Amino acid sequence: MLFELARSVFHKPVEWVLQNVSNDELMHWFVLQSVDPSGEARADLRDAITASAFVNTQVTKKKDLTKPKDFLAGELLRKQHRKSAAQRGIITDWDARKFWQNFKAKIGK
Repeated sequence: MLFELARSVFHKPVEWVLQNVSNDELMHWFVLQSVDPSGEARADLRDAITASAFVNTQVTKKKDLTKPKDFLAGELLRKQHRKSAAQRGIITDWDARKFWQNFKAKIGK
């Protein structure tokens, strides 16, 4: 999410965002993005709604009805990636600010 935010909102590299945007402002952007996604996340949601509506016109049993989330492959992949990354100790975009601050502290900048 941090990389998408840097590219689509600030039009700057992630390093610039980490150095120039406060934690409070970043948190507000993250909350806004989770409540009202933009860009590809919004396109994925529109496509999922359309796919779900189309499939639901074709089913004959109520138990076979779908929901838009059934078609959000991106969200499922992100959840899998975060879980997998955490299990392997890999830093995700949510950890980027903390990592960057610790790295700079260690090299003395």
